Order: sequence, then structure tokens, then C-alpha cells
Amino acid sequence: MKKQIEINFDSGIVIGGVSLLVSAVSIIFAGKASSKLNRFSKKIGMSLEDLSNKTSVEITEEMVNRCTETAVQKAADKAANSVIATIRSDADAVISSRVQDAIQNQYDNVKDDVTRELRKQVSRINVSSLKAEIKDSVKREVTDRLHNEMNDILDSYNSQLTDIGKIYSSIADSMSKK
Repeated sequence: MKKQIEINFDSGIVIGGVSLLVSAVSIIFAGKASSKLNRFSKKIGMSLEDLSNKTSVEITEEMVNRCTETAVQKAADKAANSVIATIRSDADAVISSRVQDAIQNQYDNVKDDVTRELRKQVSRINVSSLKAEIKDSVKREVTDRLHNEMNDILDSYNSQLTDIGKIYSSIADSMSKK
């Protein structure tokens, strides 16, 4: 058990050493790549500077007008789209509010109508005839259940009576044989 712990400890040191070595190599490589990139960047910067100093560019009025028109058109499109989005948003809010108000009004109207109709229907109910119907229904249900229970008891009694008859018959047979 102790050897295994030492092996794991040694493995950790080896892995740590390898990681340290890889990190050091990576840092050295990154430093060299960075210095090469800086030298290359300086060369390009000097070349571009020389090129811009030696080159003259003529911009015609037509090009300026075309660019201006394009910029104005883009700005106008952006402003128009912004206005359209604002109008849509405002219209959606107004429509939503109106729909909610209409639903609430209809709900109130329907609620009142339904309440009136329910009161009217409830007032038409004849309580005494309803009680009589319920009593008759319950009576029939209780009678049917009692009848079924009595039939079950009768069947059980008849079965037991038959068994008793067989027992007496068996006793009578055995006494007559003696």
C-alpha cells in the first residue's frame, strides 16, 4: 500500500515536471512568434506609409455625390424603419388595450345575462316535486339493493339447507343399514 502511494506521488511529480516543461516551451515559442510578428508589422507599416506618400488619389465630385446619396438613403431608410417600428409598437399597444377593454365589457354583459338566466331557471324549479323525484329514486335504489342482498341470503340459506338435508339423509341411510 505504501509503494502505491509513492508511485502516485512520483507520477505526480513527473506529470508536473512535464507540464512545466511544456509550458516553458510554449512561452518561448510564443515570444519568438510575437517578435517575428512585430518585425513583419513594422515592415508593412513602413511600406504602406511610403505607398501613401507617393500615391495621389483623385476623388471626383460625382463619386462624392454618389457616396453622399448612398449615405443619405441609408440614413433615411434607417429613420423610416425606426418610425415604422415605433408606429407598429404603438398600434399593437392600442389594439391590445382595446381588445382587452372589449373582452371585459363583453364579459360583464355575458355575466349579467347568465346570472339573470340562472336565477330565472332556479326560480322555475318545483322543490316539492324535485324532493318527491329524489325520494322515489332513492327508494328504488334501496329496494333494488335490498332485494339483491335478500336473494344472496336466500341462495346461501338454500345451499346450507341442501347440505343439511344431505347430512340427515346420510345419517338415515347409515341407521337403516344397522
